[in-house]
Amino acid sequence: MGASLTTRPDNGSGRGWCRAWWLCAWALLSPLLASAAPEPGAAEVPVVPVVLGTVPTARTRALSGELVALVCREAGLKCRLDILPAERARQDMAAGRYPLEFGRYAGYERVVPGVIRIDPSVYTVRVVALVRVSGLAAQGWKGLVGKRVAYMRGTLLAQERLRDEAEVIAVNSPSACVEMVAKGRVEACVLTRVNVPPANELPPQPALHLELLETVPLHLWAAPGQQLLADRLSGAVRALLQRGELQRFWAANATP
Repeated sequence: MGASLTTRPDNGSGRGWCRAWWLCAWALLSPLLASAAPEPGAAEVPVVPVVLGTVPTARTRALSGELVALVCREAGLKCRLDILPAERARQDMAAGRYPLEFGRYAGYERVVPGVIRIDPSVYTVRVVALVRVSGLAAQGWKGLVGKRVAYMRGTLLAQERLRDEAEVIAVNSPSACVEMVAKGRVEACVLTRVNVPPANELPPQPALHLELLETVPLHLWAAPGQQLLADRLSGAVRALLQRGELQRFWAANATP
């Protein structure tokens, strides 16, 4: 079965309609999950909405969209990726507006009780710190203890790692994070490596240093009660890994 994937802007409208549509569509979809493809003449499988909480840069749209499409296609599903602000995505997942979320690390069930982690992980990200003083984060997160740190709003990993350990300031974009450290308002800017602006977009002075904090596996997550969907996607991820397709995707899209 083919996969169709689109993204849509976060305009905040039509949420009640979208939820009602999904509930009806899911009632039709669930019986079809027992087979890899519908029988000839069967009704078309509805599109499964997947939410990703991040900043919708061109690179994250492209990489996330391709990866979700790859997994969904293997599972015999059609998926649509919606990119929302991280906190909004968490709220929508908790409220049951999405059956799937992409891009959260292990432990997300402590934030949204009842969500189902889909194993194995589908991607690994590097969490980095942009700093003015080289070596500040040489010991990882420990180097940021007691510092002023900017991070992307809704980035749960930064909140968890630095809780009560640093003065943290949430910002709305990677460029705002970089600007704060460049101007000396904070001592570090925490981002995922894929969201770090390219070198030609970084301020020439002062020189900023990129230091690794942590490497984190990211998972797909199914909403509470969607164990059948979780099992189906888990099987798809395992099949892609067994054939080496996910590994080839990672290699082709590696961030320097």
